[in-house]
Amino acid sequence: MRAPKTVTRSGSRGHGGRSRFAIPAIWPVAGIALLSLLLGGGGSFYAVMNFIIELAALAAMLWLVPSFRERLAELPLSLKVLCFCTLCVPLLQLVPVPPGLWQNVPGGDLSLESRELVGAAGQWFPLSVFPLRTAAALAALVVPLAMLLLYRRETMGVQPVLWLIVGLGAVNLLGGAMQIVSGQQWIMPYPIAERERLYGFFANHNSAGLLFVISTCALLGIRFDRKREMWKWAGCLGLAAAFLIGTVLTQSRSSTALMALPLLALLLRTLGEFRPADRGLPPVTYIAGLGAAVIGGLTLLLTSSRAQDLILRFGDLEDSRPQIWADTMYSIERFFPLGSGTGTFNEVFQLDESLEYLLPTIAGRAHNEYLEVGVESGIIGWVLIGAWLIWMLWSTWRSWRIQPSVATLAVPLALLTIALQSILDYPLRNVALLCLAGLLVAVLAAQARKIRDRVID
Repeated sequence: MRAPKTVTRSGSRGHGGRSRFAIPAIWPVAGIALLSLLLGGGGSFYAVMNFIIELAALAAMLWLVPSFRERLAELPLSLKVLCFCTLCVPLLQLVPVPPGLWQNVPGGDLSLESRELVGAAGQWFPLSVFPLRTAAALAALVVPLAMLLLYRRETMGVQPVLWLIVGLGAVNLLGGAMQIVSGQQWIMPYPIAERERLYGFFANHNSAGLLFVISTCALLGIRFDRKREMWKWAGCLGLAAAFLIGTVLTQSRSSTALMALPLLALLLRTLGEFRPADRGLPPVTYIAGLGAAVIGGLTLLLTSSRAQDLILRFGDLEDSRPQIWADTMYSIERFFPLGSGTGTFNEVFQLDESLEYLLPTIAGRAHNEYLEVGVESGIIGWVLIGAWLIWMLWSTWRSWRIQPSVATLAVPLALLTIALQSILDYPLRNVALLCLAGLLVAVLAAQARKIRDRVID
């Protein structure tokens, strides 16, 4: 019989008698994730920094993945199909087609008028109205793809990845604290839009807050021995409190609201792990102590001036998003059902922005990822989003069947927060969160299947 492949804690694994790398397996994943945080939080306007991350991810894949065929075979078929279809959308939008095709698709008349002026109406062109933007969007998918291929539960486990996500949140919190204390952005690559908000390594305060929410979700999955490692869980709760403060400092309403999900889950797990009978505490004393701690923390938080500013923002619900969404619907109708091309929203939205809703600054984004996908990829993009959501629900159900516990919901909950914030913002339009989403998908896929080899968690 064939000898099974060996798995070691250093990340080296038998492959044809030699190992491609002898460094800990988590290091390449951690390196790309950290680089994405430091350079990739600005979106498409910072193409050079995004390109550096994409080159690093591509190099890591080519050097550290011994066999793409073998690695792809390990991924679930449903995940492979989803990844293939996701890559095909921008790729097909870049393929030149005959003039009889691109001239007659919805929205093609706009391109026809421009190309007639330069005598190019009879040439072959891609369906995307701005191929360079679509090519940039396609290149950005290299980063989450690298996370899928580099992550292997057999060599990395789940716990190191969760601690990595927590560490990314801590790095962003420290960077944001330095920004607020110094009153400037001298260590950050992006200009400060509003100095009273915490941005960290992001150009968008909503994305900064969402990273803190995701990091708090990761804390939910941390394992510990409740008899000997109370200090570890106490530290996790302390970090959760720090991430909550960081979220409030971003003054992001959506992130603050989403933070309630992991905090509630942490509370439920705390109640389950530290039962009164295990500690010899009367139920009344236990509940009173926990309630006093929660009330004290909320009182301390809500009496700060930053928290009061955030509460005022919740009270003032005037927002330009509904107006942007109304104009976005016109753009969807103009290019439906194929879309204008991935990454081209900023270019085509200006055609349909109404004068009565015109803003002092360019909208740039739809502030609703699902509507923006409808503009750029049409019905195909919506079907793909639906398929991804179904896959996440199915994978969550399978992982719950394998290990039914609150901690198992850490990764699905993090992905859920990304999906929910996409209703009001565009979290996956920056490489930093796109990289993190790819890593979360890889971990969820691994949790949803039974691992026969020795797994290090």
